[in-house]
Amino acid sequence: QASATNWAPVSEPQAELDEDVARVRSAAVGDPSRLAECLMVLHERTRGPLKSHSVRVARLAYSLCRQLDLSEPQAAHGWASGLFHDLGKTQQHHLTALNVWQLRDHEVLARAQFQNPGRLLEKADVPDTVKTAILHMYERFDGQGFPQGLAGEAIPFQSRVLALCDSVADLTLNPGNTLGRVVSPL
Repeated sequence: QASATNWAPVSEPQAELDEDVARVRSAAVGDPSRLAECLMVLHERTRGPLKSHSVRVARLAYSLCRQLDLSEPQAAHGWASGLFHDLGKTQQHHLTALNVWQLRDHEVLARAQFQNPGRLLEKADVPDTVKTAILHMYERFDGQGFPQGLAGEAIPFQSRVLALCDSVADLTLNPGNTLGRVVSPL
């Protein structure tokens, strides 16, 4: 029996859990997608007009993927990309693909921080499709984006979905967007 004086948390989580332990822990957490959304709402609670922004982007990306007749797993990857795209980025500016392309200070900040979500998700059991989508969300169709200067169809599809949904959510919900006013979704 462990006492309060000799118990200490493990600094790094175990790389792999026994299958039975993993199943029991999953059951204890419930629906992980709901938990992830709740945690992101808590994470973004002080973002003013961007409060719950990542949940909105996630739901928008999921909806767009389903409207495009993508499979449920593809839509779920869109949802996860939207949910995690701002992890580890400072809140000095909201860094959407649109405002990064338009504003030099946003681009500088995005170039410095674009790898942060991937670093935070590195040890999480998140599909590579999701991490790749987030990594390439600042690519541009004309090839002038980053990190690799991908152009057109070479930009991962989920990255294009994420860039669009993040920019639309910003324009339609954030009065501090590059237009300086909220615009109608239409």
